Amino acid sequence: MAKSEQQRQKQLAKKRAKEQRKQRELSRQKQQMASKSGQMLASIKYPIYACLASTTVGRPTESDEEVQGMGTVIVARQLPGGSIAFVAFLIDAWCLGVKDLVIRQVTRSDFGDFVEKVRQNEPLGKVEPSYARKLTERAVEYAKSIGFQPAGDYSKASLIWGDVDPDACATEFVFGHEGKPYYFAGPHDDLAKQNRICNTLLRNVGKDNFHFTLPVPPSAMDLPWADEDEVRSIEASMPE
Repeated sequence: MAKSEQQRQKQLAKKRAKEQRKQRELSRQKQQMASKSGQMLASIKYPIYACLASTTVGRPTESDEEVQGMGTVIVARQLPGGSIAFVAFLIDAWCLGVKDLVIRQVTRSDFGDFVEKVRQNEPLGKVEPSYARKLTERAVEYAKSIGFQPAGDYSKASLIWGDVDPDACATEFVFGHEGKPYYFAGPHDDLAKQNRICNTLLRNVGKDNFHFTLPVPPSAMDLPWADEDEVRSIEASMPE
C-alpha cells in the first residue's frame, strides 16, 4: 500500500508539473500577444493573407502611370481562428520613407473595411510579398540617406515580413522627385515639424537640392530655410 501511494503521489506531482508548464506557456503567449512585436513574431508562422501596394508610388521606371509621392503598402497574415494581423506602411517615396504605419490584429471583416477605406484615397493593387518588402525597405534606405529614420514602430512592424525575400523582386523603384528629395507636408505636419524636416534637408542635401510644398499661412515666410518665392500654400489632402 505504501508503495502504491508513493507511486500515486509521483504521478500527481508529474501531472501538476505538466499543468504548471502549460499555464506558464499560455501566460507567455498572452504576454507576447499583448505587444506589437509579439503579435508580429507570432504571425510569421502563418500564411500571408493579403499583400497590396499603391500602384503609383515608388513607380517602376518603365511604368506610364502618373507618379505620386505618397501611398500605402499593406501586408496581412491570417491567424488561427480567422483573425488577421496586418501592417499598413505609409510610404513617402519622395522624402521620408516610411512616414507612418499601423499595426493591428482584427477580424477579417474589419480588415476588409480598412482596405476599402485606403482604396477610397489611392489605387491599391495586389503585389507579390517580395515586391512589397523591397518597395518598403528601399524607401527606408532612401530616407536614411538624406537624414530621416522610419516611423517609431518600424522595427516592430517589419517583423511581419518573416522570411520574405526582397531580392526575389526584380523591379527597380524610383525615389525622390525629378532627381531631388521633395517634402510635401501633410495636414498633420505642424509648423515645428515642417521646420525640422526642411532643416534636415538643408543640412544633408543643400538649399538648392530639394523641393518642398507647405500648407502653411503667409507667416511661414519667416522660416530660415525658405525664400518668399519658394513657399507655396496649398490645401493638402492625405489618406487617413
